[in-house]
Amino acid sequence: MAEVTLLIMSTILVLGVIAYGRAKKTGFDMLDAYFLMVMLYLGVYSMIDAVVNGAAGKDAMIVVLTFALIFTAMLITWGLYLMLPLSSRWVLRFDSLTEQWANVDHKTIAYLAAIFFAFNTYVFLEFGVLTYVGTEIELLNISVPSWIGPTKALVNAIGFGIYVCIVASILKGRIRVFSFFGVVLFALVIVLTLEGRRAFLELVVFAFILWSCCRRENVYSAKRVPHVVMMLVAFFVLSNIYQTYRGEVLSLQARLDGREVTSLMSAAGNLDATIENYRQRLAMWNFNYMITAEQVKSPTKIFFGAMGWQSLLNSLPAIVFDSKNVVDPDEMVAQLYGFPAFDHPDYPTNDFATFLADFGVLMLVFLPIMNVLVLWLVSCFHFIKNRTLFLLVSTLCLQYLIKVENSYDIFILLRNILFLSILWSIGTLLGRVCRGAVLTRNSV
Repeated sequence: MAEVTLLIMSTILVLGVIAYGRAKKTGFDMLDAYFLMVMLYLGVYSMIDAVVNGAAGKDAMIVVLTFALIFTAMLITWGLYLMLPLSSRWVLRFDSLTEQWANVDHKTIAYLAAIFFAFNTYVFLEFGVLTYVGTEIELLNISVPSWIGPTKALVNAIGFGIYVCIVASILKGRIRVFSFFGVVLFALVIVLTLEGRRAFLELVVFAFILWSCCRRENVYSAKRVPHVVMMLVAFFVLSNIYQTYRGEVLSLQARLDGREVTSLMSAAGNLDATIENYRQRLAMWNFNYMITAEQVKSPTKIFFGAMGWQSLLNSLPAIVFDSKNVVDPDEMVAQLYGFPAFDHPDYPTNDFATFLADFGVLMLVFLPIMNVLVLWLVSCFHFIKNRTLFLLVSTLCLQYLIKVENSYDIFILLRNILFLSILWSIGTLLGRVCRGAVLTRNSV
């Protein structure tokens, strides 16, 4: 019964988002992008999980409640979004965003790309790190400075912004595919995809969104079905390759051991690797279910904002708060609800689950407010009239929303935006001083 219920609820989520997207009269915007990714991670992925793993031992009513909380939070987010001024909502439409991104100075994009590739090359040559800096490094007792992880995450986020900018420029005819920036785009895709299947999914989905918006066509149009099928095939082929090479090439331990590498064609057809990963990995809906089930038994068993406070402390740089004690939100949730304890828990944390654990049913208030504030922040930076800063801030916010699998990353987002704003302010001030000095010298 629970398996059928899971299939029904995840299908309702998928069809609901598609129906909403097709019914919209205005253009596709950042909120639609957020809904689309929620549909993929908590709708499509849940359908796959129901087929691969089933839902044995689950309570059908709690499955319904788990998805009902997601539906309601999305509905409230949409209602709050409609309260934003029309000018703000216009800025958040992808036809407007694409125009802004395509007009960023190409020399600036080249400089940012140079920084991106230089930093990733340095981290690989110095520490042997290809993907994210995390658990594997700790398990191997490899010493990596504490600033490397946050900096690499920010640099890769900027890389996504560069990717979006180049794609937008190509679609608007400002850049040719077969050019220097075409090569940069190809290299960006390779490096960013090393982060995993989610990164590849984001790249493909947003190229598809920008392409559809530039053609002034509905993303959910029936004419897009063949393209969606091609993207799904590409995703599963990439997933097969990634899962095969994850233990043979991408993992630091594998490179230290010198493991034998499977051929590319064999890896591409290795569907077993992908299926096995789905069987082993806890699905996102399942984690939400676990928290919901615990709160049904004890509604007051929540953190009352303590997770948010701890996440704020975690996000503070050591130069500001050197004595902080970093606590993983996954560990906090596992300890509170008595979930299986691991040395390094890796639950599919997402904002729906995080805010539910922190505030209980009040998640339906705080999560929508936070999401709409992130959207409003993008519109605020639009009026600063600096295209480069707007590109970086808007794509940082976009990434925050579309990742879905967040763990109170809102404070990291705000920290990164503040950092980039300070750099931009310093750069602007220095530029004015230099121009003033040149004008003074010329006048003399």
